[in-house]
Amino acid sequence: YDSLGTIRYFVDKDNFVVPKGANSKVRFVNVSNDAQEVNVYRNEDATPHFLKYTLGRISTYITYPRGNSLFRIEDSGSNLELCTPLMIDLQPGLFYTMLLKGRLGSVDTDSLGLFVISENGNYE
Repeated sequence: YDSLGTIRYFVDKDNFVVPKGANSKVRFVNVSNDAQEVNVYRNEDATPHFLKYTLGRISTYITYPRGNSLFRIEDSGSNLELCTPLMIDLQPGLFYTMLLKGRLGSVDTDSLGLFVISENGNYE
């Protein structure tokens, strides 16, 4: 990820233990230079699933049941919603990485938003 003209990267050792039953796993990474500290909420839950995530912080995987999940990002200090919530149709056995990327206040291609990568953990 970029930090004022400096390219930074992270390496994370994945643990692809397939979730049991009709479950999937989701993790979160904050790669936005502008969103200082955020909380991530799922559906109408009042308690954040990912609490106080700063730039470059990577969560562990959390197991969720299959089906639609709406994830929303709020500033941890003001509780203001920072970008459009993201609906993910979670499928059994898949791993998802949600990335918060972009810039606050931008309305162009670099606007703040959630991006998701789905993985099946099969890299043979």
